[in-house]
Amino acid sequence: MKLRKGIIALGLLSVCHIQLWAQQLKGVVIDKNSKETLIGAVVSVEGSNVKAVTDIDGNFTLNGLKKGKYTLYITYVGYKPQKID
Repeated sequence: MKLRKGIIALGLLSVCHIQLWAQQLKGVVIDKNSKETLIGAVVSVEGSNVKAVTDIDGNFTLNGLKKGKYTLYITYVGYKPQKID
């Protein structure tokens, strides 16, 4: 019984540790001229498989990033791809 409680407690502690390690990057994609949000734009992080697609309001969230600086690539049908540092 004690072993079982120890394993459960260890599992919960490791989940908390992972949550502290992971960071989120949130933003919104808009058209430069019209200032309208772009629905369905793909935002990806250079050098990783982390990607997100903007929602109906142009918002995106990238999860699982370490704290630091990133280069984002934004692609959307009919627009030139954009690189943001």
